[in-house]
Amino acid sequence: MLTRNSKYIKGLKLFGKDLSSTLVKDTMIYMFGSGIQRAMGILLLPLYLNVLTPDDNGVIEIGNNIISIFFILFSFCLHQAIFIEYYHFEENKRIRLFQQASAGYIIFSLPLYLIGFIILFFFNKSIIGVEFSVIALICVTTFSFLQFFQIIFLQELRFQRKSLKSTIFTTCVGLATAFTNILLVYYLKWGVNGVFIGNLLALCLVLIYIFYYFRKSLFFKVDFKEIFRLIAIGSPLIISGISYWLFTGANNQILVRTLGANNLGLYSIAIKFVIVFQPLLIQPFINAYTPHLFKKFSEGKIYFPYKILSLSAIIFFILLGFVIKFAAGFIVVQQDYLDVLWLIPILMPGMAFVFIVNIMVLPMIYHKKTKQIVLNIAIAGIVCMVSCFFLSRLFGLLGAAIAYLIGNAVWALATIWQTKCVIKKIQHN
Repeated sequence: MLTRNSKYIKGLKLFGKDLSSTLVKDTMIYMFGSGIQRAMGILLLPLYLNVLTPDDNGVIEIGNNIISIFFILFSFCLHQAIFIEYYHFEENKRIRLFQQASAGYIIFSLPLYLIGFIILFFFNKSIIGVEFSVIALICVTTFSFLQFFQIIFLQELRFQRKSLKSTIFTTCVGLATAFTNILLVYYLKWGVNGVFIGNLLALCLVLIYIFYYFRKSLFFKVDFKEIFRLIAIGSPLIISGISYWLFTGANNQILVRTLGANNLGLYSIAIKFVIVFQPLLIQPFINAYTPHLFKKFSEGKIYFPYKILSLSAIIFFILLGFVIKFAAGFIVVQQDYLDVLWLIPILMPGMAFVFIVNIMVLPMIYHKKTKQIVLNIAIAGIVCMVSCFFLSRLFGLLGAAIAYLIGNAVWALATIWQTKCVIKKIQHN
């Protein structure tokens, strides 16, 4: 019989073997695409800061919040249903999963988006705290609706381990977005409207390719029974999505109402240098590791060196926070924004907790433990929002940063505990 230590050593060797395989290659490829896309956003930041005021940046953050909350509420989390069900379908039937999810999204989500637009059109000032132009509202609502098709397309590429094609696609998205934003925001001086119009134009350009890619699968019979089944799988995760939105969206609403759009705009610049590492480092690793790990699960194999991964992530992101604060000083030159860069080392450890969550949640996703996932993020989201409500009033932007850190720490600890329970139960059975 293997002792606990020998099992641990054997598991580390298996994990090391995994790292030496295609996982590293796929991770690096995904990082390259995300790196180009995100690096452009950071490098173009000085250009935007020359033409956009902190108030403008605050309005843009609120617009991004609308995109997020509309998608969470109106998509029925059908993209998450695809994620959960993909490896439970036979390979030749997986395209049907995408077809029925897309049909259900168009049939049931489109009317909800129209209702959401009408509500914001009449009550945007009282609901979100800032004034939005009609053009901005149209762009924000349309972008939120259309992004579903980009998301499921990337899921298809990643599940098929087409890491190079996925990276080329995300790189093209980044280039298109950068081009449209430079043209409309920097040269034509369209301001906030230019940002939203540019993002929507870039998305429409890539959707042309997506529909061409799926051209042979666009015509199919709609199966309402299957659609309702997928909605039943995805809908409980709406609570999870809302809870995750509390980390950023709700906090932004609190900040704009207590400290004003100007302070929200300043805070948004500091946190941009932090959350950029989710798509730049964390998501590429998860994109590469998930198909590999789910295949292992389907073969009855499971191991997680979560202690080593968690400790390494915390140390890495703490050190990274000080490095990025130093580097950000060369990118941001405006004094108002320089004054909030000291928040970066406080916010950055939150990314370590996000990494831990993204790794530890995978067994629960595969085994469809959605209740535990929802419970974890709901508790953490509420803790983050309540902390922000009180701490921002006491300590201003510092309080908001501490609240973000507390919320992510609670989320990571709850996920570790729940995942350990799931793994023990599976191993026992």
